[in-house]
Amino acid sequence: MLCWTLSFLYLPETPIEPKVLGKYEEAITSFDQGLKLNSDNSDLWFARGVVLSEDLGRYEEAIASYDMALQINPNDSQVWSNRGTTLQNLERYEEAIVSYDNALQIESEDDELWRSRAVALRKLGRYEEVLTSCEKALQINPENSRVYYAKALTYSLKNDLELALETLQQIIQIDPEGYAEVMKTHPDFDNIRHDPRFQALIQ
Repeated sequence: MLCWTLSFLYLPETPIEPKVLGKYEEAITSFDQGLKLNSDNSDLWFARGVVLSEDLGRYEEAIASYDMALQINPNDSQVWSNRGTTLQNLERYEEAIVSYDNALQIESEDDELWRSRAVALRKLGRYEEVLTSCEKALQINPENSRVYYAKALTYSLKNDLELALETLQQIIQIDPEGYAEVMKTHPDFDNIRHDPRFQALIQ
């Protein structure tokens, strides 16, 4: 049952058609039936939370499922991470950071966890902490262009324009096709949007 339901987690990120939406609801029903038989299965609670959050956008219910999973197994870094992402979707950034910190206590060598933490910190304007988290991530994976992007956004918000442009240049070297379009419109780059060097990067 679990494997069957998880197959719905990897559909393309497109608007959900009613038929597909029904499959997600069916998945939740399957999880609920499984949990009636085995309420101490943390994997079922976690998978239920993933469907609720990522596929149905029912974030509060997802957090409740993640909390049940963590009551059973508090040392699952993936559950803490997903919980943090769901809290970010609710703009509960302080709580999200707590979840990421708990995940990092378990798995400190996860560069994407450090990046997620940085994103939440940026939403709170805690820019120096953002940069510290980014550096932690890059020590683990120096080729993570998503982390460089988080750094560039932060430098722009801090009006450190030279560092923002330098970091964007590093992104282009790592992933020349991946960011040009989003860079053109992201509001956090408004400080440098009209700089000729920025314009050259997004061509």
